[in-house]
Amino acid sequence: MTVINQMIAEAEKQGCSDIHITVPDAHFRKDGRLFIAVRNQPDLMARAMAELMTDAAKDALTRGGSFDYCFSVSKSTRLRVHLYRTQSGTAAAIRLLPMTVPAFDVLGLPDILKKLTRLPSGLVIIAGPTGSGKSTTLAAMISAIAARDGGHIVTIEEPVEYLLSHPYALVHQREIGTDADGFATALIDALREDPDVIMVGEMRDRQTIQSALTAAETGHLVLSTLHTTSAAESIERIVDVFPAEGQRQIRTQLSTVIGGVFCQRLIPMKSGGRTPAHEVLVATSAVRSMIREGQTHQIASVLQTGRDKGMHTLSAHLASLVRSGAVTRETAMRFAYDTDGLSRLLDE
Repeated sequence: MTVINQMIAEAEKQGCSDIHITVPDAHFRKDGRLFIAVRNQPDLMARAMAELMTDAAKDALTRGGSFDYCFSVSKSTRLRVHLYRTQSGTAAAIRLLPMTVPAFDVLGLPDILKKLTRLPSGLVIIAGPTGSGKSTTLAAMISAIAARDGGHIVTIEEPVEYLLSHPYALVHQREIGTDADGFATALIDALREDPDVIMVGEMRDRQTIQSALTAAETGHLVLSTLHTTSAAESIERIVDVFPAEGQRQIRTQLSTVIGGVFCQRLIPMKSGGRTPAHEVLVATSAVRSMIREGQTHQIASVLQTGRDKGMHTLSAHLASLVRSGAVTRETAMRFAYDTDGLSRLLDE
């Protein structure tokens, strides 16, 4: 058994989500917390790094500072590997992924996400910080669409994390760097590929965002992610990547195609493990008007009063988790972006 396989087996045994290797040590992450798993073993960790160094990785690290790829190590586990150069040498960040996509119920996701997958067209955004489970949520949504509706699904990822397939759906997964040059060009290509649904791993630049908006505007359901913490911030992030003179047009375009924004975080539970905490924005006529008129600061009030539409704030969900005894007040406060609002809810 290789060194990497031994480390993966141990990480799986301990229920860890990530492995970090920086010669001479290795760290594991469990329930969001990092701890040292291998201390001062330079030869062993050098062997582990060598096992991760594919020819493509070596070439990429010679030309640049990082390289991403995925591979399967067993029938149950797939790895997403990020190799990057540092002042102390090359390091690796490895995410452990299940081979099969978890179901909505297993992930603890709300029913409103299922409703968003039924939209005939539009843009649905999954938001959250790194390590919050955005990719897994996206995969669960795509899997639900494939099982229910079939159709042609095109995913654009860097790298391809979950391997998606369904007997009643045609699924094409394209990897940036291998199957396409970039997200924006792959999105333009996708419009010529007769898709029903397009999944974009990340909207990270103006060109990709513009292409995603255009795809949604032309009658496709587009699912993608943003590294943002709230629904209002997600809307503003999309608008702010464009120059000031073009932002009014983008607000109008976004208000027309937006279907919903789902923001999530994974937070530690009292009993161990982690649970999702989320905020949900559904594109009602009032929400569309706020986006169009640049009044996104009012979205928080819509979230507070839109429970009948499936909406709620992150603070409201965190408060419910505290009241149910699933998480502590201190943990909820640490993950809230509106600590004052959460305090008021908990003190009611």
